[in-house]
Amino acid sequence: MAAGPETERLKDGRGSEDSEPAQVRLRLAGTQPFSGMPADDQALAALRDACRLLEDLRQERERLEERLRSAGRRDPIRIVTGQTALDRACEETEELIRTMDELLSETAERLLASHPGGE
Repeated sequence: MAAGPETERLKDGRGSEDSEPAQVRLRLAGTQPFSGMPADDQALAALRDACRLLEDLRQERERLEERLRSAGRRDPIRIVTGQTALDRACEETEELIRTMDELLSETAERLLASHPGGE
């Protein structure tokens, strides 16, 4: 599996990853936490959705590779291009997540700078 952005998903007080946390708790390693942004921010929701999509793509890629191995077949796109369509989709989604994270981190930093010391 290709190395991708590392995401941090923390559970809320009820221990559920799927429920909306009081604060946004999803961020890439090494970036500004989004604690100054509302948890229901549409851009943050899009970032969470993109991370879920990436995980789904990776799982589907593994299932497809297993099906091809079981059938003794090879992916025709990989034969021609060196990577599968799902490999490419994962790479593009990872890049989208990195870009979104950078932009949201910059926004969080601006919010923190404009409201020093808290909310």
